Amino acid sequence: MIYFEGTIKGLISYEIEKGDKMSVILYTTHCPKCMILEKKLKLKNIEYVENTDTGLMIAKGFETTPMLEVDGEIMNFVTANTWINAQ
Repeated sequence: MIYFEGTIKGLISYEIEKGDKMSVILYTTHCPKCMILEKKLKLKNIEYVENTDTGLMIAKGFETTPMLEVDGEIMNFVTANTWINAQ
């Protein structure tokens, strides 16, 4: 995991089994649900960037956390949980 506080200037990419590159960002305030997604990402060995910039989250229109962004697709907690479980 790479931790950024503030605006992200780059994304971490990683190779998955199929050889595709993915960019994964976890927008978090370290709330209990945020910690669940963080734990699941680590258990699945999915590399991600952690973003705690609440100003950026507000600018993106997020009203709750956590939010997970995978290759530009934004997911709420339920959708992100399902996506992580499928990996």
